[in-house]
Amino acid sequence: MNIVYGHGISKEVWNWFYQENPFDYVYCVADYEKQIVGFMGLSGKPLEIEREQFQACIASGLGVHPDFRRQGIFTTLGQHIMREAAKQDIQFCYGFPNDIARLGHLKYGWFDVHPSVPAYVKYLTARGFLKSRKVTKILDKLKIPKWLRRNPITRFFIYLFLKTAGFYHTLKFSVKKVNDKLEIVLIDHFDKSFNDFWAKAWVTRKVVVRRDSKYLNWRYFRKPLGKYVVLAAKKHGEIAGFICILTANQKGQRLGHIADFLTVPHDQATANILVQEAIKYLKKQKADAVGCWLLGNNEYLKVLKHNGFFSASSGRRLMARINTQEMQKYKPILEKASNWYITLGDADFDLSI
Repeated sequence: MNIVYGHGISKEVWNWFYQENPFDYVYCVADYEKQIVGFMGLSGKPLEIEREQFQACIASGLGVHPDFRRQGIFTTLGQHIMREAAKQDIQFCYGFPNDIARLGHLKYGWFDVHPSVPAYVKYLTARGFLKSRKVTKILDKLKIPKWLRRNPITRFFIYLFLKTAGFYHTLKFSVKKVNDKLEIVLIDHFDKSFNDFWAKAWVTRKVVVRRDSKYLNWRYFRKPLGKYVVLAAKKHGEIAGFICILTANQKGQRLGHIADFLTVPHDQATANILVQEAIKYLKKQKADAVGCWLLGNNEYLKVLKHNGFFSASSGRRLMARINTQEMQKYKPILEKASNWYITLGDADFDLSI
């Protein structure tokens, strides 16, 4: 992994993502003279299509040693692991490959769902703004010197710009006021009440990872190393929503991630409060920016824009593959990106954090 990606995965996280996954796993390697030269892994996900439950997996950690590329190893690994997955009744897979991996996937049955999963970012500091990919490209193109970018006066004007932009979004995107009885609490476990919440929250989503207590506890509380902070919203004693937050030092910045959030259908007010509370927490953690993937929910998108999030690029496409003949009838549903509900927590972005 260090050779292929420039960073590895800790043993603890590896075990959690694969061997301690309660929803199954498959992985295989290609070896040459006792050296691993290729790897492909599938990590189980409990997925629902129009409320029917299926065993699915996310493809993760795909890579071939640079010295062994262009020899068909990627395709051979992919074909082998899909046969093994079918034997374990894993009915279909999804993943977020880069452009090179996409070409390999297309050779053995994967299909495109979305060319780039929508991502949104809110800059909390001038440093976060100046280090963003879009801004860096523009400044480099304009040949703005780095000393000017670091100038305190420059950063002060950026601060004013961010404040103004946030005020503009607040005026443009109205969100109904939340019920006074809404309570936001910090939790360290998803109890059985989240199963009842999921039964109400799934309604508007056709393709979605089942966010019941079993999955949520494994995904956000059992992961080693980088720890999630989870806020839950309660209304009249019942769960009305939750939001999962992760903070990490990356690329010379302190970055915040909204990995997951969910409310009962059409409750923008609760979603708005949860996002605002997440921003408050990340500001206390001195985060420079906060990012969020969001596909398949325009109501939540309105909430993000209300809170000053700008459109960005995840740089990751969404692809899927059907492993069994019985699943072919669902292909028209899976091919349509708007049917999917995707957040960062549905991906594997945090394995090296």
